[in-house]
Amino acid sequence: MSRRPPAWRPLALCGLMLCLWLAGVLPAAAAPAIVDLAVLADPDGRETIDSVADPARAGDFRPAPHGFSAGYTRQVHWLRFTLIPPAPNPEGLRPVLLEINPPYLDSLQLYWPNADSGGYNVRHSGDLQPYASRELRHRAFVHRLTLRDDRPLTLYLRLQTSSSSVVALDAWEPERFLEASGHEYAWLGLFFGLLLACLLGNLWSGLWKTQPLYRAYLLHLSATLFMLLGSNGLPGEFAFLPDPLWSHHWTSIGMLLVFASGTHFYRLALDLDQAPRWMERLYRSVTLLALLALPAPFLDLYAEAMNLLMPLALVLLGIGLRRSLQLWREQRPSAYPLLAAHLLAILGTLSAMLTMLGVLPGQLWLIHGYQLGRAGTLLAMQWLLSQRIRQIEQDQVGACIAAERAQARADHERAEREQQRRFLAMLTHELKTPLAVLRMHLGTPSPSPAMQRHAEQAIDEINALIERCALTSRIEDRQLLRSPEPCRLDTLLGELRERQPQPERIELDLQPTPGLLSEPLLLRTLLNNLIDNGLKYAPADTRLHLSLAPRREDGQAGLLLRCRNRLGAAGAPDPERLFDKYYRAPGAHAYAGSGLGLYIVRELSALLGGRVRYLPTPSEACFELWLPVTPPS
Repeated sequence: MSRRPPAWRPLALCGLMLCLWLAGVLPAAAAPAIVDLAVLADPDGRETIDSVADPARAGDFRPAPHGFSAGYTRQVHWLRFTLIPPAPNPEGLRPVLLEINPPYLDSLQLYWPNADSGGYNVRHSGDLQPYASRELRHRAFVHRLTLRDDRPLTLYLRLQTSSSSVVALDAWEPERFLEASGHEYAWLGLFFGLLLACLLGNLWSGLWKTQPLYRAYLLHLSATLFMLLGSNGLPGEFAFLPDPLWSHHWTSIGMLLVFASGTHFYRLALDLDQAPRWMERLYRSVTLLALLALPAPFLDLYAEAMNLLMPLALVLLGIGLRRSLQLWREQRPSAYPLLAAHLLAILGTLSAMLTMLGVLPGQLWLIHGYQLGRAGTLLAMQWLLSQRIRQIEQDQVGACIAAERAQARADHERAEREQQRRFLAMLTHELKTPLAVLRMHLGTPSPSPAMQRHAEQAIDEINALIERCALTSRIEDRQLLRSPEPCRLDTLLGELRERQPQPERIELDLQPTPGLLSEPLLLRTLLNNLIDNGLKYAPADTRLHLSLAPRREDGQAGLLLRCRNRLGAAGAPDPERLFDKYYRAPGAHAYAGSGLGLYIVRELSALLGGRVRYLPTPSEACFELWLPVTPPS
């Protein structure tokens, strides 16, 4: 599984992005002042500079001391304002740079009195003009003015646009403007760089491949990035677009994409599939309507489309806020970021209205209120996705644990079935020959001494098989009693040798060794199984070599028993499976046995605190059994 970036990183990027946005859009203080802003509506667009500048029309202008915003309208508006000249420079001149925002206004005509001719000078600007025709290369519209004296100057600005009719005016001294502009571009560069990094970071996580909500967020984040680039006038300056119409429609297309992607995202984030059906249908309808409105800017119907979509957006914000409160009452973790996202969006939308009413100071909220709301909403959305990422990761971990447990249970059941199958196969094979011998003995009226010996041997084999099966069951059930007593391993080996039918086949090499504190019955069973295994599979005319010597392992005193015999007809066993339950080498099935002897040796040696290992050679089978002098606590 590829490593995902921590969920807090995109969230931190979004938070830093919002701070940089605020730092970039906060205007520095400008020395020249603009006062007495007033607005005149021109519904038919027939007014001229001469008609609006007529002193008799002065009362037709509506004061707008806190800024101008008329929303989406086709009306022409005339703005009248007074410019207070700055102090003269060393050359005695009073140069002023007039900055007009936002950068997506269509057509602007700036008029100011011409003292020589008695008429008015005019400058044209707007995003329908080629970028190369601008007086100053800047994302906003900047005009150079030179005032002759310290008398206030009245200017007129004619505004006609298909986008939102909003204007913010700032007057600068040239040196102050260049300094503030450099800072502004630096902050905006960092802001959009972090926004792009946030987008790439979310792409890198890979969750968009499987999570519809994540895909919806990435679409909305991309649309917002596209829209913010246009609303800040950057495409015309840096994209080298061949026709100003592209930058002219950039913001309009971006706004419609933000509408469509935003409603799609909120439909998923609010879990509207569990809400009343009309809510989901309304969100789907607005998404579809925004997509259908994409050609509107090219058909000169953008203002009409936005006048339809904006009220619907406010309705959806109210519905989304209500749904978020419902999720909050249900104690859903996603309720808090959803509440924050809706409240920030509402505040961003209302900020322009509050500025117009004089509640919020300056023109910051008038121009950038909606954009600041969008940036804050993205931060809340990233918070929501961070929660979802953590939940997804927890669910994945839980699913992996559940799958591992299910697999372990399945493996255990499969292993148990396999053991049962092998146990039945072993019983069938090992009991067949002794039972046949007993049947023959019982069917003979006067059995011979040899037949009698074979019958007794068959009974011994059946008894040994039963004892090993019972011992294996007690080992697995941990029912063996543990009562350590002093034991002499060399003495025990001698006793076991003498009890064998052919004791001369066992060769002992016993060095002086200390006694053991162990369990005599288990120790005897362990050694007996090890000796029986060696004698059974060694050629009949060879010996089993047993050597005993002291040996310290891991700093603990103990005894090492080595058991060696030549390989017989059964061949060499598989070293990896030798100690497995019911395992028998392919050539060992000709010998009586259960496949439990070496399994018992391994389990009992571990129970006594020791260990056993197999050291194969090309011609011999060699086992090493190490037992501690003192048993483990």
